[in-house]
Amino acid sequence: MRLFIILILLLNVFLNVGKLHAQTGKLGFELDMSKPREYTIGDVKCEGTILDCDAIAVLADLTKGKKIKIPGEDIPKAIKKLWEQKYFSYVAIDATGVEGEFIFLTIRLKDRQRIGGYKSGGGMRKKEFENLTESLDLYKGKLITEDLMYNVRRITKDFFVEKGFHNVKVEASLQEIYDTIRKRPKDPKPLPPVGPYVVIKVNKGPKVKIDNITFEGVTKFKKGQLYRAMKETKRRKWWRFWKTSKFKESEYKSDKEKILDKYYNKGFRDAYIVSDSVYDISQKYMRIHIKIDEGHQYYFRNISWIGNSKYRSGQLDTALGIKKGDVYNQAELE
Repeated sequence: MRLFIILILLLNVFLNVGKLHAQTGKLGFELDMSKPREYTIGDVKCEGTILDCDAIAVLADLTKGKKIKIPGEDIPKAIKKLWEQKYFSYVAIDATGVEGEFIFLTIRLKDRQRIGGYKSGGGMRKKEFENLTESLDLYKGKLITEDLMYNVRRITKDFFVEKGFHNVKVEASLQEIYDTIRKRPKDPKPLPPVGPYVVIKVNKGPKVKIDNITFEGVTKFKKGQLYRAMKETKRRKWWRFWKTSKFKESEYKSDKEKILDKYYNKGFRDAYIVSDSVYDISQKYMRIHIKIDEGHQYYFRNISWIGNSKYRSGQLDTALGIKKGDVYNQAELE
């Protein structure tokens, strides 16, 4: 019986506390969220940002004098617009007062951090790091976002893969780095940082070289002719000391086009690369396999001229230099 009475008393206390909170509320007034009502914005304040509040209000479409409905879509839309700017890591909008038809709003924000600088965390030569940062477009004051850090890792990896380091590992992190040079007078402590530094660390690993290049479906050319057509992508040969066998994606793409040009110039105008694969066979070596559909060989047949009055067709045939039965060559025709 005593336990029952104690439970009743405790329940009474909780109900009274809840009633008090509902009456006074956190902000000293109540909004009836069960019935939508139209208000006129009396004023807008901003907290937690260094940006201009009037500009933020315009951005959120919550300017003074605008009519909004609560509950309704105006506040959720405003929050969404502010998130889309990617300037903030926290966004909230509170009603801080109501006077008749007027409602007063506070936009609570937390600015995203901005880059205080950038530095190498190791694994790169000074010149490599300088060239890399040009590609990254990093600069002091740039907003730090998830996309920024993802792109730092991606671009850094692509940068070294293009140089032949296919097993490169990249770490990109934010670190608070204090300025140990700028000091207050008679104060040994450094000033606080203006923002975290982006620190990039790489482990390049060994350069990966091309061990061999194999072709499939090739019958119209000797494979050596196709190897020579690839000007930059070369197999590993002990005697080729003037040209390395490192793999570069951009050069490989260009060399595949040169292979097809060789076919086109010999009349195989339908030739195309069915598939190609680039795969590692060890930490230091890789192989390339290219499958080609050669198609049929074409020849020039009849060549006729229309609209010529100044020169005879025979004269134009001589100038053109192409005869019936010649192997079709698009480059020569152009």
